[in-house]
Amino acid sequence: MPNQETTLDHETVLTEDEILQKLAPEIAVSLGIDTQKVTMNAELIGDLGADSADLLDIEFRVRGAFEYAFDTAGLFPGSDLFRDDLVDDGVLNAGGLEELKKVLPHANTGEFESDPSIARLSSLFTVAFLVRFVRNKLEAATLA
Repeated sequence: MPNQETTLDHETVLTEDEILQKLAPEIAVSLGIDTQKVTMNAELIGDLGADSADLLDIEFRVRGAFEYAFDTAGLFPGSDLFRDDLVDDGVLNAGGLEELKKVLPHANTGEFESDPSIARLSSLFTVAFLVRFVRNKLEAATLA
């Protein structure tokens, strides 16, 4: 993945690596794990053991890790993706995949699309997912 730069203002530039350096300790504290386990490819739930309460704590810590305050609403979607018109037999249908991309534009859905079962949805929530979310929020702040 290319190391894209994020600007908050004309003097502040944060790379994905710098965002990761700010997020890793927050994620580690939230999950009670060593910071070195917090890598870009680590899945929050599958690899790092996060549960729903941990995800809420991580959401609050993401907000607190940066000097610029941004809204974390939509970071982890609720049950909107489980509507009957979006799921067939436990698998997101074409409409469900389209909705997923709208709800989670910062998620890397490429591999998930080959087997879009609801049971695999948590695999989208990686550390890289959080880094891209923060990058997108900071970039949007520069346009405001």
